[in-house]
Amino acid sequence: MNREKREPKIRRILVAVDASPNSLAALQTAGDLARRFDAELLGLFVEDMNLLRLAGLPFVQEVGVFSARRRHLDATDIERQIRVQAHRAEQSFTTFVQRIEIRGEFRVARGPVPTEVVSAASDVDLVILGKSGLAQPQGSRLGSTVRALIEETPGMTMILQNGAALGFPLVVVYDETPLAEKTLNVAVKLVEKEESGFLTLLIAAEDKEACDNLQAKAQDITSDLPLIVRYRQLSKSTAAKVAHRIQMEERGALILPGNRALLADEAVLSLLAKIEVPVLIVS
Repeated sequence: MNREKREPKIRRILVAVDASPNSLAALQTAGDLARRFDAELLGLFVEDMNLLRLAGLPFVQEVGVFSARRRHLDATDIERQIRVQAHRAEQSFTTFVQRIEIRGEFRVARGPVPTEVVSAASDVDLVILGKSGLAQPQGSRLGSTVRALIEETPGMTMILQNGAALGFPLVVVYDETPLAEKTLNVAVKLVEKEESGFLTLLIAAEDKEACDNLQAKAQDITSDLPLIVRYRQLSKSTAAKVAHRIQMEERGALILPGNRALLADEAVLSLLAKIEVPVLIVS
């Protein structure tokens, strides 16, 4: 198969930054990927309008951590704190891109966080978010920002768990959906320059014959590359079966096709809420 035709094109990477430790970890991973793909890095800080609206409500108060005193939230003070945070985020971003010598641009947007991230993601190929955007309080479903990205943008989304960096080996779900080949090609691009050169493919299909056909296609894609590929066939697969198999595998990162049926299943949502390694959703 022609390598150039299947080469994934990642020209612009968006990372949400706010100068927190988890955000800085996401920035590091975004920078590593920008260098790997020779891509431009776009840093985004969102001035959350919901927080500003909350500060304007007369019954909203904050409690001092040490004094335990209650006081009314002041919108002007919140506005100032947000501006300071945005300035720090921009400084961190600018210093970082200059140090690792990549192309970068920083933007500040104001509005609801999911809306602004989706808007910024419309002209990039990959979005990187921290885990805070992943789950609702009980961890049973995808968070609003990640869900919006998957449903409304054509690019890819990487979810970083508690500041964890992209690691190896990669575990890739390879199924019968149209996104399967793209998912595998992205994984190959990520791993081909690593010394380990190791992939685990979880082949999910209706029956053994379909699994064999998918494995043959995967072997065609990877046969001319210096990779070690381990295959795990999951015939008569369900999302719960896929999630269980993922948990059994040693993994440094998980790569999933943006299969809406898969991502809507409770077993997979629970896994995404609990898993500690980065998750890349390929759409």
